[in-house]
Amino acid sequence: MREAFRIYRDLREVDSNHTIRAWFMGSNPYLGDESPAEVLAKGEVVAVLAAARAFRDE
Repeated sequence: MREAFRIYRDLREVDSNHTIRAWFMGSNPYLGDESPAEVLAKGEVVAVLAAARAFRDE
């Protein structure tokens, strides 16, 4: 949960709550088309951090 909040804070600097919520729940090409929430649940924090950075930097 701590990592999810950390990612949320990073993304909040550049996007709205609504967009970030959609990002967490939607399929993500950087994560093999799984959602960041699903990948976080598996404990793959580093992969989600990388996907969040890519999203933030787009």
